[in-house]
Amino acid sequence: MGKGGEGYVVRVAYDGPEAVRIASSWLPDVALLDLGMPNLDGLQLGRLLRNLPYLAGLPLIAVTGHARAEYRTLAKAVGFTDYIIKPVAPSALLLLLATVRTGRAAPSERDYAQVLHGLA
Repeated sequence: MGKGGEGYVVRVAYDGPEAVRIASSWLPDVALLDLGMPNLDGLQLGRLLRNLPYLAGLPLIAVTGHARAEYRTLAKAVGFTDYIIKPVAPSALLLLLATVRTGRAAPSERDYAQVLHGLA
């Protein structure tokens, strides 16, 4: 477990089963799930976490290299609250996490574009 420079406590799992163990024992405030994880991909993991009563409301953020609309649709159907495309700029991730933490509406694509281009 580590604490990031912005005050977030971070736990890292290298595959889906490990992520289930960590989430079940730690009860995070938000989960960033790579859709391409081995052994249990992010979509499968998201479905599993959504079915655990104590994690049912956990905000899930899909992190992926897949920008196609069909992947966003799949993630939304599973219950992901947000979707961010790799490579993820730290400033864009911090912006997204701030919206999750405060409960505000997620930033628009324009907001992300501004952050990514240093305009925000």
